[in-house]
Amino acid sequence: MRIYHYIIFAVMLVITACSDSSVPALVEGVSKELAVWRADNYSDVRYRLHFDVPDNREEAIKGWCTISCVRHNAPLILDFKAEANQVHAILIDSIDVTNDCQIEREHIIVPNALLGESDTVSVTIEFTASDMSLNRSDDYLYTLLVPDRARTLFPCFDQPDMKALFTLSLTMPEGWTAVGNTTVNSEQWTVDSALVPPRATAQPLYTVHCTLYTESEPLSTYLFAFVAGKFQSQSHTRDGRTITAYYRETDEAKLQQLPDVFDLVFSSLRWLEEYTAIDYPFAKYDFIIMPGFQYGGMEHTGATLYNDRSIFLDGPISPADALRRAQLIAHETSHMWFGDLVTMRWFNDVWTKEVFANYYAALITDDLLDFDLDTGVAQLYESHIPSLAEDRTSGGTAIQQQLDNMQDAGLIYNNIIYNKAPIMMRKLIEIMGADAFRDGIREYLERYSYGNATWDDLVAILDARTDADISAFSHVWVTERGMPYYDIAPTDSGFSITENDILGREITWQQTFEMTILGSSTTNVEVNIANGDSLFNVGFKPIALLPNSDGRGYGAFLLDSQSLEYLLNNWTKLPSPTTRQASIMTIYENCLNGRCTAAQALESCIMGLCEESDALILQTAMSYVRELALSVVDMRDYEKQIYELSKSHKVPHIRRSLQLMLARMMQTDEVIASYHKQWLSASNPLWSERDYMLMAYELSVRMPQHSQEIIAMQRSRIANADRQREFDFISRACDADSTVRDSVFQLLLTPEGRAIEPFALSALYYLNHPLRAAYATKYIYPALAALEDVKRTGDIFIPKSWAVYLLWSHRSERAAAELQRFLDDNPDYHPLLMTKILQAGHHLNPLR
Repeated sequence: MRIYHYIIFAVMLVITACSDSSVPALVEGVSKELAVWRADNYSDVRYRLHFDVPDNREEAIKGWCTISCVRHNAPLILDFKAEANQVHAILIDSIDVTNDCQIEREHIIVPNALLGESDTVSVTIEFTASDMSLNRSDDYLYTLLVPDRARTLFPCFDQPDMKALFTLSLTMPEGWTAVGNTTVNSEQWTVDSALVPPRATAQPLYTVHCTLYTESEPLSTYLFAFVAGKFQSQSHTRDGRTITAYYRETDEAKLQQLPDVFDLVFSSLRWLEEYTAIDYPFAKYDFIIMPGFQYGGMEHTGATLYNDRSIFLDGPISPADALRRAQLIAHETSHMWFGDLVTMRWFNDVWTKEVFANYYAALITDDLLDFDLDTGVAQLYESHIPSLAEDRTSGGTAIQQQLDNMQDAGLIYNNIIYNKAPIMMRKLIEIMGADAFRDGIREYLERYSYGNATWDDLVAILDARTDADISAFSHVWVTERGMPYYDIAPTDSGFSITENDILGREITWQQTFEMTILGSSTTNVEVNIANGDSLFNVGFKPIALLPNSDGRGYGAFLLDSQSLEYLLNNWTKLPSPTTRQASIMTIYENCLNGRCTAAQALESCIMGLCEESDALILQTAMSYVRELALSVVDMRDYEKQIYELSKSHKVPHIRRSLQLMLARMMQTDEVIASYHKQWLSASNPLWSERDYMLMAYELSVRMPQHSQEIIAMQRSRIANADRQREFDFISRACDADSTVRDSVFQLLLTPEGRAIEPFALSALYYLNHPLRAAYATKYIYPALAALEDVKRTGDIFIPKSWAVYLLWSHRSERAAAELQRFLDDNPDYHPLLMTKILQAGHHLNPLR
């Protein structure tokens, strides 16, 4: 009778706890209200985690988690995105209280009465982990929990401002290696009682390889990670620090790049330690190079993940490729201080960790790379181009965005936070000075080490170190969306600049940049937009105006016809690489704004391919050529010109880049036959195995009568098992049989078909190949209708990439109508998700 009354009383307490006005109403995900409430009511959080990894990937991964914390007379509300039957037991002091707790709306609620009178509580939960964030293959797996996926793996407080200490143990198949956030405490082949769940009836369940890790430093849940599987490894030691790389690559030529990779890691660590005046703040820095990894990298402390294609580069390696790899490594290493040591309080400020990582990555690589790199060109190439690509669309966002629930945090990520934010940072430093900024950053890191901070916390520190109004600057650059448009025109004695805001706001984008005026002499004028000047006198009538000639300005610089014609015909002859890069970008923006035709801009970019020597400017010209070619009716004459250049250019890596670009564009029989001959004989010394895979895809689309034999022959050439699996998946999207392609599309509409996201996106790319765009128009509406499910099951970058790879090649009125039909049918669509569609479909001019 007493037990019966206790159960009834406990259930009533659960209901009371969840209806208590002091406890926020529970919704799916992690609402901001719940996050604030928990941060006020819980502290000193610790997780002790164990996972059992079976031999068979079809078997579920089970585990247990002991969560301890200090709480302030409140129920315990945990996050766990799983089915109710995935929670097997909830234990307090080895007593099963599962039936007295509540599992609803992705939360586990342990009522206050069950927790006793002590402020310090400890609860153990036995569970089956969801596969959503385990990224399992036959002989390896890795976790990827950013931004809110920890709750799919284990019960937790899945919000960034509840940092915790983690202790992990793993059981796994014999022959596997595991990597975690911290160092290994012990490895054993039988499980001792320390690893058994603290439950009176529990027995050792495992008799296989077990690894126990030491306790971590304070980490946000999204940074907890482990990798397990069959890997090779290589360790390097410098200055008393040992770092180990784990990888699955089997190509010895690629593995010879590892010393260069280690150089970049060690050098980035030294640079950041010196700049921040804080020693590396975590137990170790190991990294794992993963095939098919969703991102370029992910900054897990002690277990940083990198995409294999970003680290093991195909040769000959161009300066652009080397720059991207170096900046990726410097970016992830910068996160150890900016994001990991000091973390944003809420994910609306996720950009603060990304702006530092990208800003410092640019500084680090500028200091480290030994090839001739023009800093102004690199900044325009790496930051301005991708940022403008989103900012000019109706789906553009502010740097700082509103976020009501962590389940939408992945939609915050975009080119604006990665690329526009560093532009803003450079302008901020121009205002306050590099030394004052560095000192402010050191204070920020010291004050908030192993804790959390907001952008406003940093602004307050910086504001105290300058007379400039940092808050006013931040309001426009950080909280407003869009970009400035500058109409620039000559006058009889100089030029005029009119700043326009296409959103109709009365704001000024405070910035300074240089104008070069050509005429009876050449004059450089520094323009300070904040001063509100619009007329500039240089004493003569200009022949041509070259805006943003020092590359510091951000926005669209729209020219008069005379200046634009001059740039179209002469930009490659300008002496400064930065001015040339800014000029080709200006030509492209003027084309998009109707000041010149796509054919005129294309011819100017091809002129750049013939005459330019800077590697990054050449990469810019190539990307514009590919984009503009989709809008030019007849590319045959241009194609022959590019083909001849791809054979004759004196620099090998540029020849290879041109050949790969042309492979994605070729339409003339002569060029296709030449590529087919080179592919058949495997005779091109510049092409890597991946390049030959690309050729097989492209030739299969262009030579449908030979599609099956092309795919079969290329498949026989691939030795690496991971690349075989990739090729098998993607090549079906290139099949000549439309029913096969339709079956691939239907597979992509399922979570299983998107399990390895880079493979899925490549398949979507080829389904919507320009030569099949007319047939693929029918995919547009159902693929957009699947976007919410793509977001629900996928990682942070896939919603935008899904929309881009779906729409990139479409230029027809039918395609535009399909996009508009979807927009009309969904007027109340998720606003953050809608931005991805509007960004990707901007070239189709959706009426939104």
